[in-house]
Amino acid sequence: MAKGAIITDEVEVLIASIHKKHPKWKAPEVRNTVGSMLHASNSKISPDWPSLSTVQKVMARLRKKEKEPTTDPEEKQFCLATLNQYPIPPETLATVLAVWKSTIELDGEFTIRQAKWVSRLSGLIAAGFLKDTKELSSQAIYYSNLELYHMMLDADLDTTILDILLMKPNNMNEKIKSFPSIFEKFKNPEPDDEMPLDYDVMVD
Repeated sequence: MAKGAIITDEVEVLIASIHKKHPKWKAPEVRNTVGSMLHASNSKISPDWPSLSTVQKVMARLRKKEKEPTTDPEEKQFCLATLNQYPIPPETLATVLAVWKSTIELDGEFTIRQAKWVSRLSGLIAAGFLKDTKELSSQAIYYSNLELYHMMLDADLDTTILDILLMKPNNMNEKIKSFPSIFEKFKNPEPDDEMPLDYDVMVD
């Protein structure tokens, strides 16, 4: 990939995920990490891409967004009373409660956004795409974080890569193109990762 290539949404989201995980890092540190991850996923991508100026511009947007008052109601803690404003299909409620219960037992947080994604993905256990509620919980976090990163960038949400990783079609590598290994890490973060973009590929 040429050094001057246009930065993609996936790369901007990767920058956002690393910035979120390491908020004290400066642009050169973020750029070096992004470049290393992209090059590791595809040797044709130069380790010097994206440029430092590109990363600086993305981080400036992120920091500007971070200084704005937090008004996103879906980042509030979920409880049954929030269903008055943010309803979910009644048939998914038991699964949402099961995931919420396990989160409480792990001293974790469970937001309205996470409950929304648990509800949306809950039928995938019976369909065979997910093993159990633990895996469902992880997937809901991936989608929730991905949605947050796009909001931080004022970008339209695109979940295509996560969707493909979730479905695992036979031609998955062809569909994901340049970013399969990055997105695999996103979905399978290290223990200290909040969530790599916990995207099979990103780093929280």
